[in-house]
Amino acid sequence: MADNNLVTKRRRAFKKTTIADPNAKQRSDLLQRRFNAAMPTTHLCGDITYLRTGQGWMYLATVIDLTTRMIVGWQIGERMTTNLVEDALVMAHKAGYVAGNAIFHTDRGSQYTSKQFAAAACRMDVRLSIGEVGVCWDNAVAESFFSTLKLHLLYERKQFATKFDARYEVGHWIETYYNRRRIHSSTGMIPAQAMRQFITRCKHAINPAA
Repeated sequence: MADNNLVTKRRRAFKKTTIADPNAKQRSDLLQRRFNAAMPTTHLCGDITYLRTGQGWMYLATVIDLTTRMIVGWQIGERMTTNLVEDALVMAHKAGYVAGNAIFHTDRGSQYTSKQFAAAACRMDVRLSIGEVGVCWDNAVAESFFSTLKLHLLYERKQFATKFDARYEVGHWIETYYNRRRIHSSTGMIPAQAMRQFITRCKHAINPAA
């Protein structure tokens, strides 16, 4: 490859975001690394990542549907707070992407293990599932998404120029590229939004009243 002036993109290591709360209530791992589900809205995962900008850090919280791999909820903020992750889940819930009794799987970061987030999940009829601290494979889908995002948006540079740029570029990339155009091997090489529409049509064809 060097002879042909070809260079592969290498995934870069990024800053750790999981800060466990030692006083948090212990919850079970309901997924046990089973990252595929038969129907959308029933099994979700999420995480937080840092976004470096020339004006300081920004933070991205996500909610990912494990059937379609669609980013159904997301929020970007200047602080890594419980409100940030709650707002991402609320976004998904208000859009109809969270079924009753759905499982939402995350790591053991203090935002996800807080009483505030547990109360919000209860109001939305969501069951919380949590992996082990420092075991990235327990939340592999969320980790993979962040790796893909940074490979696409930050490979040629180390940071976004401004906080506005981070908000705009990440949001645009999620909504216009990742959800609508990027193919996934886990969904038969079908983009996330197209996969959701296909499953919804099949469901209504089998049960028109659904």
